[in-house]
Amino acid sequence: MKNKITKLFLAVLTLVGVNSTSYGQDSKELKNNLEATNVEFLKAFAAEKEAAFNENYQEAVRIAQQRNLEIFGEKDGYSFALVGYNKEDGTLKYYRTTNNSPTNSSLQTANAKPLQAVGINGAGMKVGVWDGGVGLTNHTAFVGGRYVIKDNGNSPSTITAGGKNHAAHVAGTVAASSTGVTKGFAPESQVYAYNWFGDVSEMAAANVQNPIYVSNHSYGLSAEDYFSSGGSASIFGQYNEDSRDYDLLANNAENYTIVFAAGNDRDSYSLYNPNRNGKDLLSQGEDSKNTVTVAATKGTENFTGITGNQSVSGSNQFIVGFSN
Repeated sequence: MKNKITKLFLAVLTLVGVNSTSYGQDSKELKNNLEATNVEFLKAFAAEKEAAFNENYQEAVRIAQQRNLEIFGEKDGYSFALVGYNKEDGTLKYYRTTNNSPTNSSLQTANAKPLQAVGINGAGMKVGVWDGGVGLTNHTAFVGGRYVIKDNGNSPSTITAGGKNHAAHVAGTVAASSTGVTKGFAPESQVYAYNWFGDVSEMAAANVQNPIYVSNHSYGLSAEDYFSSGGSASIFGQYNEDSRDYDLLANNAENYTIVFAAGNDRDSYSLYNPNRNGKDLLSQGEDSKNTVTVAATKGTENFTGITGNQSVSGSNQFIVGFSN
């Protein structure tokens, strides 16, 4: 039951919906959203981060090839790819997908039905989904042009089949229309789909002309691949330049909510760093001050038994053991 991100949409879409008679993103809200956005900063920030990413990524690939390390691949049910390196110590950074359960399972766990029962459907909203690739624009779950690829999509050679499938799964959780199987949280919203390369610059650019309210990021730093490439545990739990970038973005786009999955590789942390004792396992955007990080839970289908200290640290924990 690996529900990473979908519970957050219950809260976010509810907040957006109650501010609009149409439970969506109307022209008045869009105008207010633009007025709350520092457009000039975001333009410059997007250009700066795009150039920095491209330079950093090329050097990361050179280092990986020199060390005979993998640049991308799939293992243990997740996709991973090299996305950069740390200039301070030369360690490599890999992203991995973090939400691998069937779509039905995610939706049943998060329980989107209460929103749909009161008419919150995301009509007119644009939702960003950054992931390990992009899905199909003609998928039956996104009829009417509701799935729009906004960057190079699956063109990079480092995009795997698993990354594409994961992207489709996440987008379906967010916005799938009823296809006789299931329905997403915002079945009338439009998905802006991106791969995860250069996500910060793309997120900034996406909020310049037609701001989005919320974006989903079900990926993060891969502990296994990071430690295997010689990385140290100090990056986890650390507020670093990457964390700050997401905060700068959020602070200059007031109405934009950035949502990260906490990740599922607690076992990898324990394997490579047994002295961590399950603490400080988040990294980068998950450690930012103005993003929302969502853990995997159990027992929340009917919201019972999740009050008090025991629900977090006691014998009846609702955060599952593999969650970061």
